Amino acid sequence: MRIVFLPLQYFFIGKIWPGMLKSMSGFFYFRVMPIVMGIIVVLGTATCLIANAIHVKHVRKIDMTEALKNRE
Repeated sequence: MRIVFLPLQYFFIGKIWPGMLKSMSGFFYFRVMPIVMGIIVVLGTATCLIANAIHVKHVRKIDMTEALKNRE
């Protein structure tokens, strides 16, 4: 999903950016290099995979019979 939404975010920020700068006295050019986008995708995916692995590890420690007995 990151691969799809990152270019969309870049497109929309590029459209919104000039309007945001109207209230400022200077000018900032909005530019993100493709390598930075690649790094964002890789780090975001790695972070999600690590968080998922940690959650799965904790869930597997739960005894399912006890969990089903204690449902409320």
